[in-house]
Amino acid sequence: INAEYMGTVKRIIEMFRSFVIAKSRLTKSLGSTHLKYNYPRYLSTVNPKLRRGIDSEIALTESCAKRLNELREKHGESTMLRLAVDAGGCSGFKYAFTLTENTEDDDIVFERDGASLLVDEQSLIFLKGSVIDYSRDLIKAGFSVGSNPNADSSCGCKSSFSAKPTLFEPTAPTSPPVS
Repeated sequence: INAEYMGTVKRIIEMFRSFVIAKSRLTKSLGSTHLKYNYPRYLSTVNPKLRRGIDSEIALTESCAKRLNELREKHGESTMLRLAVDAGGCSGFKYAFTLTENTEDDDIVFERDGASLLVDEQSLIFLKGSVIDYSRDLIKAGFSVGSNPNADSSCGCKSSFSAKPTLFEPTAPTSPPVS
């Protein structure tokens, strides 16, 4: 077996793992029973209450917070930005930004200067350590993930990425806290 063949096999395995994770997320969002995975320790249980995120998990730039506050003035004070990671795009996963007024049970909220960003627990696996930005130039204006330490590579438009293989390595199971 030559090295080129093994490289191809490894890429196929990585793509399959990405597909399984994305399918699990989709199944969960549809409310069906889904396969259990060993998620990182900080995501071992679903918190029924809205959890406040910390800056080391996801940070918002000043321009992102400013634009979100402008949108809150236009659409209402309860307007928040939701960021999710979905399967697709030219690199395997894509960022999905939407405006919302509703939270879900597994949402984590990140705030800066009164502006709120919602991220679900599944997406946080792919986004932990990221910086969310808003930019406006001649070609386009919009929110983007300025830097993502979990991305192995990303496309030029900053709307999709391929995840680092280490995200798919199994972690030791965690036991629930003893009450």
